This record gives sequence, structure tokens and C-alpha cells, in this order.
Amino acid sequence: MAREKQQITITLDPILVEWLDKMIDRHVFANRSHGVEACISIAKEHEFGLFPSFYALRAQGVDDKQLLWKGTDGTMRAKKQG
Repeated sequence: MAREKQQITITLDPILVEWLDKMIDRHVFANRSHGVEACISIAKEHEFGLFPSFYALRAQGVDDKQLLWKGTDGTMRAKKQG
């Protein structure tokens, strides 16, 4: 059973909001909430030195077809290069 999401309020720098909206326009994120949640998840992965997440790869222009498998935590992972 999925956990219920908690609603919060945040204040962001206008430059970050502009970037977030551009990522939504590029279909990296579905909406602002999705973008903020994904960015926090990416930061969490980075803290533990995990492979780049699906969203980080899409933001870098990696084609979805290059994402080869789903990690044990449910995030999409890219094949290791080399």
C-alpha cells in the first residue's frame, strides 16, 4: 500500500521556479510537485552515492530507451558505461 503524501508549502528562488517550469515544458516532470519531489529524491540518492536517477538522466537529455533497468528502490537506472 502506497504511503499518503503530505502537503507542504515551500518558497523558492524565482530562477529555480523558472528552471522547474522549463523542465515541466520539456516533460521531465509532470508538475511542480513532481519536480520538487524528484529533485529531493535525486539529492537523497547523491548523498548515498547511488547511480543517477531517471529524472537526472532525462534532464541531461538521455533518451528513455537508454534506461535499461529499475533499481531495487523503484527508480530507473542507466546501464553502467565502460
